[in-house]
Amino acid sequence: MAALRDLYKECQDVARTLSLQFGKVKFNKSLCRLLTDKYAASLEYLDRNILCEGDSIDLPCKTALVELRRIMLCGQQLVTQWTKKDWWTSVISSSDSASLEKKVILHLREFLACVDVLVQMKTNIMYRPVLVSLESAVKDASRRDIHSLIRSMKEYKRGIIFTSKFAKLAKHLSEKLEAEISNHEHPYTIDFALDVEISYKDCLGGGSFGTVFKCTFLGVMAAAKVWRTDCINKEAAEKEASLCSKLRHPNVVQFIGYGVKESQPVIVSELMSMDLRRYLDEKKKNAGEGPPLPLLVAMNILLQIAEAMDYLHENAVMHRDLKANNVLINVVEGPDGQLSSSSVQVKLTDFGESKLKLHDSGYTTPMVGTTRWRAPEVFEVEENREKYTKSADVYSFSMLCFEVLTGDVPFKDKPLGTLFQSIRDGMRPQLPHADYCPDYLSEFIEKCWATNPVERPQFPTICQLLVHYKARVLDPFTEGLTSRNLSMLQQVQSLSVDRPYSKFSFEALKAATTGFSPSKFKSH
Repeated sequence: MAALRDLYKECQDVARTLSLQFGKVKFNKSLCRLLTDKYAASLEYLDRNILCEGDSIDLPCKTALVELRRIMLCGQQLVTQWTKKDWWTSVISSSDSASLEKKVILHLREFLACVDVLVQMKTNIMYRPVLVSLESAVKDASRRDIHSLIRSMKEYKRGIIFTSKFAKLAKHLSEKLEAEISNHEHPYTIDFALDVEISYKDCLGGGSFGTVFKCTFLGVMAAAKVWRTDCINKEAAEKEASLCSKLRHPNVVQFIGYGVKESQPVIVSELMSMDLRRYLDEKKKNAGEGPPLPLLVAMNILLQIAEAMDYLHENAVMHRDLKANNVLINVVEGPDGQLSSSSVQVKLTDFGESKLKLHDSGYTTPMVGTTRWRAPEVFEVEENREKYTKSADVYSFSMLCFEVLTGDVPFKDKPLGTLFQSIRDGMRPQLPHADYCPDYLSEFIEKCWATNPVERPQFPTICQLLVHYKARVLDPFTEGLTSRNLSMLQQVQSLSVDRPYSKFSFEALKAATTGFSPSKFKSH
């Protein structure tokens, strides 16, 4: 299997490249060192114990090796942003410490889980790196990097030739980072007259609320959401801006600032390539009768969305309009040009219909969300004024799962006039056949779109299940939820940034995963 060994050597090359790049890193040096060390230690373990010279690499390992290479290339791409000569343009997208910490944790979790699959496929032994202190190690590294970045910006501001635009950017970022360190809220208003240039010729999209254009913020490309004044007042726009400014997660679009330009409220955020709906349409057109995406790519997309939703719900925010149109992406093609090795970075957007949950009571705003993605109880609220909970987002997530797996809009052939009652009566879209969508994944999605909200899993459980299902895709010989998979999930649990999943019950996991019986939980 020379080709597979070459694939593994590509992973080793990425690790060596990162080590060589360290001297060129302009900021986030501590995080770079942490990533480099974790890569090197894990590959050394694989090389010494699993893939030693002369040992063959079995064909079933190919999917996991391709995924390992993809993950490591994502890490390399992240570090490369920190080495650019015009590093100021990268700083603004990497300056949110909470989001960056979470991104590194999620990345290392994904990397170590993939290494674990490879180890188990060869030895049936659990790979056990020291994980308990990983979260604190990332936080410590990030804090050191922030202090170093603040010092660097102050030195540049006092230094020689420094344009006024970069001086303003340095001031903006210094204030933001210092506010984060001191746990103070950073002012999110920006001066549009001086700092923002909107390109009205580059329209990115729009709707009843207004239009999104490309713009530049202190020389950095961004997106500007320009509200129609007849659709929203200044108070409502400021409320949304305040909400967005508090959301810091690698899978939520990064908020940059808010202001008023020519009497129109404008929110500036990071610029992404396209929305997920457009990407699915393009891939479905090329796929013909088949699914738009390889299953592993689809799983990676869904897991990122679930991570973002878990974060939103943990922070008392409902999305309430979750669908592919409101998921923005950047796509990095794989080195072999194959769709299966490409990376799709996912970020949720459009929280205009979101609502901050300040109390334990449910929500009573009726008829929110697009009809084809709307949960049955949301329809019923208007008639019965019943309160509905965050489970409505879980239902919408199940419709989004259908979108990603099939490339189709839910109920696309059903007239909206009759759809209302049909959904309430239990009608659901047809999932793909088992050759593409395994039974365990279909059963999971069906639980997410249960008519009774109480029967739907919540996002902490959903994230755990998707991690497990991804491991099953990587290892085609994994059957059931064995003790080694539970051990992997427990390791994943220990890597949570915001908190360990203390509310997560493994008994609930077993109950949520149809077909798994206690008799299958055997220790090696």
